[in-house]
Amino acid sequence: MKIKVSLFFLSMIFFVNLYAQIGFLKVNERFEDNTFTTMDGEQVILDSIHNKVFVMNFWNIGCTGCEQERTFLNELYHNYKNQDVVFWSITMTSKEKLDSYLKKHPIDWEVKGGIDFLGFKGDQTFLVNCIPTTILIDKERNVIYSQCGTILEGESGDYFMKLIDGALSK
Repeated sequence: MKIKVSLFFLSMIFFVNLYAQIGFLKVNERFEDNTFTTMDGEQVILDSIHNKVFVMNFWNIGCTGCEQERTFLNELYHNYKNQDVVFWSITMTSKEKLDSYLKKHPIDWEVKGGIDFLGFKGDQTFLVNCIPTTILIDKERNVIYSQCGTILEGESGDYFMKLIDGALSK
């Protein structure tokens, strides 16, 4: 019975990761979009990422994995903030709810609230199917990392930092 349950969970993890990869920006694709629209109708222009490495982290309030990775991602931001790396924290949470949440759970890099990354209200730019999801785009706007799941200090964090370092060196 334990083997069947373990196989079930392993297959679900594989399916979730595969599904996340299928739903939006995939590794080795170019990120061509230059604008997207918030749920309030505000246009966000991505000119700020021209010739820069771009990290997007998708999350929402109440997501356990999102909270687990927040401290490490804050550290990453501080490690790279004086280099050509732009960090965006992207959430569907409205700006009104974000203010009180961020006072208790600080995110040190730019937070974009009210972003419909699931595509419910029309904008189809991201179509992220699970959270947390992190996407890393190199200076030429190629997606080099697109993964659902937490990035933590240790193996996943070390791997992610190597990808950022590699993208910066190009």
